[in-house]
Amino acid sequence: MSESKGMETTAERTPAGYRLYTTRDVELLTFIRRPRTLGLHLDDIREVLAIRDGGSSLCATVRDLLDAQIAELDATVTELLGLKQGAGARDGCRRWQRTGAIPRRTAPDADG
Repeated sequence: MSESKGMETTAERTPAGYRLYTTRDVELLTFIRRPRTLGLHLDDIREVLAIRDGGSSLCATVRDLLDAQIAELDATVTELLGLKQGAGARDGCRRWQRTGAIPRRTAPDADG
């Protein structure tokens, strides 16, 4: 996956096709794996690597990327909670089936 994004080193291969990684390759792959477990996108990781290789400080950039990831996760959680609350309508359907009571239809609102 990271190879297709241009972040993986060009490791030599054995005659059987296995990659031969150097210590630096392993360090790079380990570095890439850590932010991936936090949900960071490969494009973000590439940006961090470019800053690191340029000799600049990473802290502010990594903090900003993590803050953006947290905001994205918060939005996803909010959306999922809304779906969960909407799924409560299925309980009403079960009650109607069990009791035989057909719910009264309310007048459609202006949208529908």
